[in-house]
Amino acid sequence: FERVESYAVATLSYPMTMTTYLDVKNFVISEKGSDEAKISFSFIPLEDRVNDAYSTNAYRFHGELEGYFPSTTVIADCLAGIYQPSLVDIKALFNPAYNTDPLVEYGFYTEVTDGDGKTDYEMNYDYLIVFDYNSEEYGMIRQSIMIMKAPNGNYYAYTQVYDPDTNEFLYSYNMIVEVSAHSFFFLEMESHHWIESLFFNTSIPFVDRIKLDSPDYSAEFLLDNSASDQSNVDDSSKIVITGTEKYADGTESKVNTFQELLFVDNNRIIWQITENNVRAFNSAYEEIAIGENSYYDTKNVFGNKVRALNGYIECYDLTTGAAKIVKVSADEVSVKDVKSGETIVYARSGVSQFRRLYRSLLFNSIESSYEMTKEEEAALIANKDNWILTLTVRIQGKDVEYSFYYLSPRKAYLTINGNGGFYVHIGRAEKNISDFQNFFNGVLVDYNADR
Repeated sequence: FERVESYAVATLSYPMTMTTYLDVKNFVISEKGSDEAKISFSFIPLEDRVNDAYSTNAYRFHGELEGYFPSTTVIADCLAGIYQPSLVDIKALFNPAYNTDPLVEYGFYTEVTDGDGKTDYEMNYDYLIVFDYNSEEYGMIRQSIMIMKAPNGNYYAYTQVYDPDTNEFLYSYNMIVEVSAHSFFFLEMESHHWIESLFFNTSIPFVDRIKLDSPDYSAEFLLDNSASDQSNVDDSSKIVITGTEKYADGTESKVNTFQELLFVDNNRIIWQITENNVRAFNSAYEEIAIGENSYYDTKNVFGNKVRALNGYIECYDLTTGAAKIVKVSADEVSVKDVKSGETIVYARSGVSQFRRLYRSLLFNSIESSYEMTKEEEAALIANKDNWILTLTVRIQGKDVEYSFYYLSPRKAYLTINGNGGFYVHIGRAEKNISDFQNFFNGVLVDYNADR
């Protein structure tokens, strides 16, 4: 006699399509023995990501990994294992309303009345399906897949379907299927495999403040991108940055940057000052030659060719009309307000330097997972001697906090908004401090350096 199971079609989940299998919400993997979800994420539709700092990533983590960037490749491979699983066999075909013995036999329940089960893993996710093709009625279902490790290395799976709004049981597929190990490869992955290693991954236009705090040093940058093309979310061509730093001994310094400064002198000549050049224009905005004795070509502190001015320009601010005295050297532009006597000094290479600093921040990367109990993590963070630094970055009005704590001469523990579980190379963490200091000291920020 043939087994009745041989006449049935093995089913793990509601049929998914190639264009929609990635579109899951509230995807959660839980593991036996843990009160916390192993992984939790949702797909974010493109229309909800327009003009968003994270628009290039279609997923967001929930829970303990919130703030980290999901690996879209790993998530796609995970969902493909559900969309097109390799089903080895139907181990049991039954109606659980009348017979739960198979659930006991394959380890899902410890006894017939034990509805809570003791599964090795449980996988839940919400998925949009078509209820009625004629009326094109759509609705969400929640699939709950109970999973047990099989003796041969594969997995046994039993799926139930619920209403995600009411959590009401709808139906099950009335079968336990055996799933090949490679389809469920992701179940035993450590958390660092689910994330992008480059955890600081936001374009400059979405950031308006970066603050660094450490035991002996602090610094802050305020970013103003309002003059750039606001119709292009990635444009930062006219960004202006103001930076301040402070050491534990009270020493402070400030750096002002600019993209372009415009002044008009008493002869109605318009002066344009940029990072590398000084140009003059008449009132019709036609460029005119600058007298040979008025300028000199030289190199700035970074070895780049620049044009500077001899003496100073008596002029007026094109925006405010205030009288100014402007001096232009290789590395700085000083602007003195005649009325108040206040002088503002601008770093000519400030924006370029900041872009190098920001690029260095983007190179911060996670080495691997670092498992510890909640109590161990709390003790590590509570010990002030372990604190290396905290970076607070305001992204679209919301602060994201990256903190680093000493673990060993090679490792630093990372938390993002208080969520940890990973470590970075300690030299990379400390380099963030030296990069900030190099910016203010006029030393070229080397984003490729290890420290």
